[in-house]
Amino acid sequence: MISDLLFVSIAIFGTLVGSITDLKERIVPNWISYLMIIFGLTGHLLLSILSRGFWPLLNSLIGAGVFFGIASIMFYTGAWGGGDTKLLIGLGALLPVYPLALQSWLNPRLAIWPFMFTMWINVLIFGAIMGIGYGIYVLAKNWRRFSREIKQIIHNYKWYIHLITAMAAIPIALFFLKLEIYVLVGLIWIVCSVFFYTFIFTKSVENISMYKLISPQQLTEGDWIVEKVISNNKVLYRPERTGVTLNNIRKLINSGIRFVKIKEGLPMIPAFLVGLITSILFGDILFAIFTAVIP
Repeated sequence: MISDLLFVSIAIFGTLVGSITDLKERIVPNWISYLMIIFGLTGHLLLSILSRGFWPLLNSLIGAGVFFGIASIMFYTGAWGGGDTKLLIGLGALLPVYPLALQSWLNPRLAIWPFMFTMWINVLIFGAIMGIGYGIYVLAKNWRRFSREIKQIIHNYKWYIHLITAMAAIPIALFFLKLEIYVLVGLIWIVCSVFFYTFIFTKSVENISMYKLISPQQLTEGDWIVEKVISNNKVLYRPERTGVTLNNIRKLINSGIRFVKIKEGLPMIPAFLVGLITSILFGDILFAIFTAVIP
């Protein structure tokens, strides 16, 4: 169907433009995300009207809603900024299910879970790969600082490390009980462990390489200021996980403050682009691993 090709084209165009701006300027223009959200919802509304059924619009609303929930968790925990959040919602609105027009042609490995989760899993996988690659580069340049930083972070998260280590007992127990599900549970434990230790690794990289001083005029909405901004013994800004607002920026500019310290996150939108294309062409990477390993 032409509509499927349009949805895929808009999704690829949006993530491609977002990747370029994220890499060059560390921002994702709002118009890209809004274009994806509006086109996804209105396009599926038109499909519902033409087909006299509610499923196209309902699927789009569910996709946007699920990704809104996931993105909000990432945003309010400080894992990424508002641009990443809105773009992910746009992907959910555009592609809540796999495009039927491409299924017989590409024959991807689709999972038993919804396609939106396939996109999310693939994005996480490629985001982890990119984070590790960048981290190795930073590690090579700052080995001594990195070793001190990662020791401190491991100490801070030691209880989580103990918990993940203890959870290895579950697939081991299932193995001795001769329950075939031990393979699936074991793979899930491995994936969770990999993502957790990748987080520790990238957190260490962030702390030694992603802080810089900029003038208030260079701030953009959502930037993470990491220290209290004080002028004349008055607190002008306190760090928030959601970053600065336009009102905060105007206040800082008018205060005459020369510099503020911000944290730059890893550009995540390129992982969105690669994860999206992989999901469309090849399907679910994690599901492919499951089906290859489980007899």
